[in-house]
Amino acid sequence: MQLKNMNGEEFVKKILAGERDFSGIELKHFCLSEYEGFDALQGYLREQGEKNNLQKNPIILNSSNLEGLIATGLYLPFVMALGTNFYRANFKRAVLSGADFCEAGFSEANFSEASLERAILSEANLFRANLYKANLFRANLCFTYLFGADLQLANLSKADLYKANLSKADLQEANLLQANLSGASLIGASLAKACLKEADLSLTDLNSAIIFEADLSEANLEEADFFGSNLFRANLYKANLFRTELSHANLSLANLSEADISKANLTRTNFSEADLRNIKNLESTFNLDKAIFYNTI
Repeated sequence: MQLKNMNGEEFVKKILAGERDFSGIELKHFCLSEYEGFDALQGYLREQGEKNNLQKNPIILNSSNLEGLIATGLYLPFVMALGTNFYRANFKRAVLSGADFCEAGFSEANFSEASLERAILSEANLFRANLYKANLFRANLCFTYLFGADLQLANLSKADLYKANLSKADLQEANLLQANLSGASLIGASLAKACLKEADLSLTDLNSAIIFEADLSEANLEEADFFGSNLFRANLYKANLFRTELSHANLSLANLSEADISKANLTRTNFSEADLRNIKNLESTFNLDKAIFYNTI
């Protein structure tokens, strides 16, 4: 598909004139937030948003190239940009709730402090993207590529990250309450002090992940792989650890009270000073004799 070249001034004027479909345009390195007509555009979009017009009749940017777009603080909820290239775009503090970015390219893009609640980002490429403090409540991130992404302090509560690739991602202190991470890859990721309470991490690969002081209480960890992971002081109260791989994992000072550890692999698992009160089915685990139980409660 051949893209249609468009300059920034033309783009803004057409939106203000009521045009909505900009599929297949090429608008590279446009500094929208510094453009003289940006305030007028923002006012217009907010007015349309208040009338619910942006949800009924959204701005469409499908299959376009907006590489390097600078749109800090942009108000553009429900925008549709399926398969669009936003390489190194800057959406810091932008309001993009309800947007559809399915299969879009956001490598090294900046979404820090942006509002992306209920946005669709399934199969999008967010390689090393900055999502620091972004709001992704109930966002769809199924099969999304987030390798090396910065998600520190991000709100991912109730987000769907089914089979997403979060390897080497930084999720320190992120909120993943009741999130779906089933089948996701979190190899070498940092989840230190993250909230994963009641999250689904079944079949998730957390090999060598840093998860110390994280809250995994009542989480589903069935058949997850924690080989060599650091779960120091993690809270796994009432967690489901059925057939979980815990070989060489560090669970020292962790809380596993009332957790179900049925058929988990405990080869060289470190439970030093862990709270194992009322732990369930410990006797059914594999290689129990090779685990380290020093000063456990």
